[in-house]
Formats: sequence, C-alpha cells, structure tokens
Amino acid sequence: MNPSIEAIVPCGDSALLLVLGAKADKATTDKATTDKVARITQVLRTHPFPGWIECVPAYVSIMIHYDPLQVYAQCPPGVTPLTQIRRWIDDALARGEAAQAPVNRQVQIPVCYDQDFAPDLSGLAQAHGISEAEVVARHTGRDYWVAMIGFLPGFAYLGGLDPVLATPRHRQPRLQVPAGSVGIAGEQTGIYSLASPGGWQIIGRTPVAMFSPGEKIPGRLQPGDQVRFYAIDRKTFLTWGEGHR
Repeated sequence: MNPSIEAIVPCGDSALLLVLGAKADKATTDKATTDKVARITQVLRTHPFPGWIECVPAYVSIMIHYDPLQVYAQCPPGVTPLTQIRRWIDDALARGEAAQAPVNRQVQIPVCYDQDFAPDLSGLAQAHGISEAEVVARHTGRDYWVAMIGFLPGFAYLGGLDPVLATPRHRQPRLQVPAGSVGIAGEQTGIYSLASPGGWQIIGRTPVAMFSPGEKIPGRLQPGDQVRFYAIDRKTFLTWGEGHR
C-alpha cells in the first residue's frame, strides 16, 4: 500500500475510506495535511478506476464511492473487489507521484463586523481580554486555507485561525444562523453557506453567496483554497448587490 495511506477502510459494499494518518482534531492547524489530501484527490480523479463514481475529501481522509457490480466484473479469479481496488489505487498513486500539488486559488471574502451581524463579537472580545477592533484586525490579518467542505453544502472549514481568537462553540446552539454568517469554533473559522441551526461564535457576515445551486460549481470555496477576509461597513454590505458576486 502506498505510504501516504495509513489505512483503507471498507464502508459498505460501494464505498471505502482512505485514511491519511493525521488526527482530525489537528487538521485545521496543519496545512501540510490539507495539501496531501488535495494532491491525492487530484491524482485519483485524474486516474479513475472502472466503476469509479466520485471521491469526497475531508480533513484527513478521502471517501471513494464506486459501483460494486462494475468493480466485481473487473476482478481476476480469486481476487476480492477490495483487493482489486487497492491495486488500482496504488497504481494511480504510483503514476501520479510526480504530479504537482494543486495550485491553490486565492479568494477574498468581504465581511461586515457591525454589531447587527456579529452577535458574539463583543462577548468573544471580552472573553479574551481584547477589544472588538482587535478581534477584527486579527481575523482579517491572516491567510486561511479550506481544510474541507461539510456540515452544509458549501460550508467551508478554514484552518489558520489566530490562536488568540480560538473559542469553543456555544453550549446551546442557536436555532437559526443566517446564511453568510462568519463564525469561530475552537481553532477554526468558517462561513455558514445556508441559514441553519448552529453553535459557532458569530463575529460577522458576508454579503457574498457561498452556495449557489444553479451554478456549475455551486460552492464558492473548494478544499485547498486560500482565503483572506477583509472588513466592509454596513452601507457597503447592504448595497453589495449582484454586481459584486
């Protein structure tokens, strides 16, 4: 088995999980892990095996979905589908060893940190003994990377948060968090792509649509993207409009 993969775990008869070794609770502070997941995902998508359907990258793993009947039809006598898939994956990774890491997109996201859009900004600042302005400065002063997409369609978990801003989720989640809300949970920050219940510490909101189901690529952010937030005022937020999408 390729040394980049720690384990291959069957998930029913039509999916398996590639485990890449790092701990998920450290993934958002480890960009090297994100880059490895992105590179292997790119290689596997470039060299799909018979019966391949899709792969879904996460913090430290990649879920591969496949058609078991097509895989079984390609198995030599005495070879199980799982063994055959292992061989195909090893072959794909061997052919892709020289592949360059994916080029990370640079994405800038406007955020309004006005109190009407930031119900937790004041409390978070007080909890860390800093001003609200310093919270905003620290949040906009970092480059983040998209560690994975999950929870909601288009919801990006971002690594690279300033350790000073690390704050636990609310013990009691809100029943409704507006789409575009920018929050902090533990050592990560993220953007609610859709209105949803949630327990993250909300410190601002972006007027940019993070998930547009009518688009060819509906999610604005993708794993591996590099993200930078910048502050806008309330008037700019309210007049953002379609022309800025």
